[in-house]
Amino acid sequence: IRDNSPRVKLLPDTEEVLIDGRCLRAKCMVDTKEIELISIYLSATPAERGTQIDEIKNSDIGQNHDSLMGGDFNCVEDVELDTRAKMGRSTYGNTHGPKLRAAINTMGYVDAHRLVNGPTQSGFTRLSGSIHTRIDRLYTPMTQSRINWQRVGPHPTLFTGKGASDHLPLIGSFEFVGYNEGRVYDIRINGDLLEEEDTQRVLNHLWNGHITADTPDDKLEEAWANAKKAVATYLLWATRQGEDHKTITKAMWAHHAHYLQAILRPIAG
Repeated sequence: IRDNSPRVKLLPDTEEVLIDGRCLRAKCMVDTKEIELISIYLSATPAERGTQIDEIKNSDIGQNHDSLMGGDFNCVEDVELDTRAKMGRSTYGNTHGPKLRAAINTMGYVDAHRLVNGPTQSGFTRLSGSIHTRIDRLYTPMTQSRINWQRVGPHPTLFTGKGASDHLPLIGSFEFVGYNEGRVYDIRINGDLLEEEDTQRVLNHLWNGHITADTPDDKLEEAWANAKKAVATYLLWATRQGEDHKTITKAMWAHHAHYLQAILRPIAG
């Protein structure tokens, strides 16, 4: 947060370190609206990264619907879409990428890049001689957020010279809009969603991302709760989209289902 911004002001005594050197959050005012910012830098070491993902998932991140989460996650959500290796080079290992994606879903966030730019645009943020990746991302709440995204993407010329990096700065533009002040579970899910074949595929992907044949018995209760939360979050989000547009059509539900099917590919494995 710039200390000389005319529109964005850090709120005193709101900074909180969740993971030392890895996860920090703070609240600020954007004009007259309060928003929570969460900055994350996951370790490049796979074992440490896996532990950090668990710590973030088990925190209370996601309870504030006016929040933005962003940073360098050192893994991607989808190797096919979010990496590009030079011919003859090894592909991206992506250790704990699926685990992070499952945690993000559980916390109720969605990738802002996919939300704005669609299911297939690359948007690489780290460029190297052997492979390009999209390890830097912004996440936004799926439901009940006042944040309406207008643009998300890397900026190739913002920082150059002595400040140059092999990471491109990721820039997002948004505006605040009104929303229902009621609790998420006060919104009634539109039953027509469940009749759509494409929506059923999305729900199947979400469910299988949390519960598989290899889920240990002592983890089934937690996995069951997380799966239900992910499914409910999607259905509530899709219902709100229909309410916002004042019309509910088969084509609309199919669009949302295809979109989430693309960004939430089978998480297991």
